[in-house]
Amino acid sequence: MKQIRLQLKENEISKIFKDFTNIIESYLSLNFFPTVLLSGDLGAGKTTFVRQWMSSVGSNDLVNSPTFALQNVYQWNNLEVHHFDLYRIKFQDEIDELGFQEIWGNGCISFIEWWPNAINKLPTSGLIRLEILHDTPDSRVYVLESEH
Repeated sequence: MKQIRLQLKENEISKIFKDFTNIIESYLSLNFFPTVLLSGDLGAGKTTFVRQWMSSVGSNDLVNSPTFALQNVYQWNNLEVHHFDLYRIKFQDEIDELGFQEIWGNGCISFIEWWPNAINKLPTSGLIRLEILHDTPDSRVYVLESEH
């Protein structure tokens, strides 16, 4: 398991994007479609990370929080990027009803906020973990873990 830990001010977030993009591309080169498990308190910057990363890799898609829609879909390098927010999911059976399990790890990149709400439904491989911790009012600690 590889781990990268960076303390960054809000205007320095791009410093983690090179490592993150390299990890995504290494998974894709091995024909794994990564599932990114985003952790952090409310307001930690999970959606901001997705928005700014998508912009950094050249996407013009409008990235916003999927809290109410539960799922948003974007495009990057001819791939779909699915962004999930499971905050409102209360029961594991809801994941089956929504069909999310059929998407994760299958032909796309998936970002999942509040993933512990689907802990028993997640893929067993291709996982990337990103935890965002409040450090000071203007900085965050990013802990990035991957199998590759």
